[in-house]
Amino acid sequence: MNTVPLLFVESVLRSCERREIDQSTKLSSVWGRVGEAYLKKCGKLRVVYMQNREEWRWLYKLDGFDHIESRTLSREVVKEMSKSITSFEVNGIYGFDRDDSDDDGLWAHISPDDEETLPLLVDLDAPVKLFSLPHIRSSKYYKHVKARCPDLLKGFTSLELHTFEEDIVEEVVFSAKLRSISIRALVLDAVPTKLWVDYFFSESCARLSAVVKDDDVALEVIDRWKKTDPWALRPNKILDGFRCYPSSLTLVGMKKVPLESVDDVFAIVQRKVGKRMYKRSFYVCHPICPKRKIYAVFSTEKYSTYEFCTLLLD
Repeated sequence: MNTVPLLFVESVLRSCERREIDQSTKLSSVWGRVGEAYLKKCGKLRVVYMQNREEWRWLYKLDGFDHIESRTLSREVVKEMSKSITSFEVNGIYGFDRDDSDDDGLWAHISPDDEETLPLLVDLDAPVKLFSLPHIRSSKYYKHVKARCPDLLKGFTSLELHTFEEDIVEEVVFSAKLRSISIRALVLDAVPTKLWVDYFFSESCARLSAVVKDDDVALEVIDRWKKTDPWALRPNKILDGFRCYPSSLTLVGMKKVPLESVDDVFAIVQRKVGKRMYKRSFYVCHPICPKRKIYAVFSTEKYSTYEFCTLLLD
């Protein structure tokens, strides 16, 4: 481990999320030493697009990047950020107060006449590139951002919606470029099952999360997985939040995970979707290659009776 070239370690860390860098610092090898030094330089960029009364404004804030003296975006600052950025997030919110004590009033304002700053961010890459829309007026915000800087959205790999907006979902799903889509609201039946399944099996998709109270999607994913070359699929794909019933899983050949293995399965899923109360788990082997499996894990969140079903392609 100590013979690993420093440049290689640094290049790997540049592709890691913050939590993965934190974990690397616990290692006693060169990974731990380089990870600790890298942690002091890394940071994230948060950009907010907001409407306050009739005015639309862009605000931004650099978190971390202790080695960068300037907090103002420029070509030089963006170039330096790109070497150690862990997250680049654009959020649409309503009624934001940039003097909010939570953020120490350190938000910078992009003038409506500024035609240079936003284009600097178009090619800024990061392990996490998230575009998050607000609880209200999501469609309005989406259209405004597209009109103001359409190229900015093309590079984002994750989308988060707090309300279900059929037009946005269909547009981004059809593009099949996003690695992750998360919809934190009940999804109506307006979106066809095939649309969800096609996106899930697209080359780019790593995770699809939505509250859908219909087990058609999960069952169709299992059925298509059985008919697909297991080696052609991206490993560790996650389908989360879609309703499925244990009785339905047994009908498609799934069995309960043995008691001695269930904690390991729960731990893998928890790293992907977070802490929940994990209850039971099922699996089925791929008909072509029994070493490849698909797991179905059932869980609930604190203070909620809704039972999530998470499918994990192993």
